Order: sequence, then C-alpha cells, then structure tokens
Amino acid sequence: MAATVVACFVAVGALAGSRASLVLAGGARLACMLAITLVRNMPINLWVFRWDEERGDPEPWRRIRRRWDALHSVRSILDVAGLLPVAAAAASS
Repeated sequence: MAATVVACFVAVGALAGSRASLVLAGGARLACMLAITLVRNMPINLWVFRWDEERGDPEPWRRIRRRWDALHSVRSILDVAGLLPVAAAAASS
C-alpha cells in the first residue's frame, strides 16, 4: 500500500497537466486510505489478536468488529476512488 502511494507521487513529477492532476488526486485518496489503515484498523487488529475468546466478553468484540467493518468500508471506497483517476491518467495520452 505504501509503495502504491509513493509511486503515485513519484509519477506526478514525471507527468504534466491533467494526467498529473489525476494521479495526484488518486495518490491523495490512497494516502488517506493508508492513514486510516495505520491509525485506525491496525490497532483494532492488534486488539482482536490479543482478545481471549474463552474469557472475554463477546459484546465489546462485536462492537469493535462493527467499527472495523465501517472503517474498512471507508478504506474500500477510498481505494476505488484512488484507483479510478490513476487508471484514467494511464489510459489518456
């Protein structure tokens, strides 16, 4: 994921005009997705990995799982929103 964001910003330097703008917009959206992953989803993942299924209360697990699902939905939307302008820039000449 990080390499994709870096590649977008490197490509912006090699492009001009609307193609550079499209890749910049896509890279910014992908950077937002990566930030959500690192700041929100990963801590939840670590919490779930440490959760003791036999002794833990399932209600907090359900609550945190719903939060993870919502964050993942936002990440997925940002992924598509980032891919589309990059693909459009690649397809244009």
